[in-house]
Amino acid sequence: MDLDHIELFVVVADLGSLSKAAIRSDLSASALSRKLGALEAQCQGALLHRTGRGVKLTALGEHVLPMARVLLAQAKALKHEMSASTSVCSGTVHVGCVPALVSPVLTRVVREARERFPHVVVHAAEGYPNQIEEWLVDGKVDLGFVLRKPPESVDKPLAVARLCLVGPRQDRITQQAEVDFKALDGLPLMQPAAPSTFRNAIAETARQVGIKLNVVAEVDSVHLMKEMACAGVGYGLLSKTAVQRELRSGELSATPIVNPEIVRSIYLGTSPRKTESRATRELAQLIRQVAGQMAESGEWGDEEASS
Repeated sequence: MDLDHIELFVVVADLGSLSKAAIRSDLSASALSRKLGALEAQCQGALLHRTGRGVKLTALGEHVLPMARVLLAQAKALKHEMSASTSVCSGTVHVGCVPALVSPVLTRVVREARERFPHVVVHAAEGYPNQIEEWLVDGKVDLGFVLRKPPESVDKPLAVARLCLVGPRQDRITQQAEVDFKALDGLPLMQPAAPSTFRNAIAETARQVGIKLNVVAEVDSVHLMKEMACAGVGYGLLSKTAVQRELRSGELSATPIVNPEIVRSIYLGTSPRKTESRATRELAQLIRQVAGQMAESGEWGDEEASS
């Protein structure tokens, strides 16, 4: 079975269009159809259903697609391992991250990786923690910064981040030394859109302490949330790590939320769908090393995680 044919099938499935897949693969439409036909002949059934609006997966195609992704990932990892036999660490490592939480760490990691592993390319993809967990499961990224301990992981958190109430620089509430969770009752708040593990946790805490949250905006961008908080649209619920730059410049103010304190642990997850390459292993080790150093020195997170 030709891996090139399998890769074409995955491209078509992802794009939902034969014409777009042909352009992406630099093939003519007829050449693409021939290669897909050869693959379908080997699978003894149609993988794609052609419609006037594109293509859809058949039942067989739905069944084969996850296995095709795994096979391609394994082939890619094998290629990387074979190149590693020459003692040169190379390849592309896809990393899912929440920039507001991990940009200080990732910036230093990429800089050091360029010096240690000049043939390794770091591809950073921005997303929310829930998205990154899905990317890891689907094999879209090799590594990902997440806020829940990955299944079967024995690693401790990289660091912890305490939740703060974030508002304009001269705001009366966010200039206090700390604020009780109950004080959030009725305040105009901004939160990520559902579904969100973080939002669910905040809602459950509000239920436990007996207050009602007033969510005035659902914002799936930390940068936009900070801009809106600065403009006085509402309060953001973010860690100090996420607003360090704005706190230094005086654009925003932030105060820790207490009673109860909301603490988020930051973990490094790996994809269970992808065979770990040498480049991925080396980068993961570098991330843990840099994160530990920065957490211990107070440059990142609120403190180094102890458990």
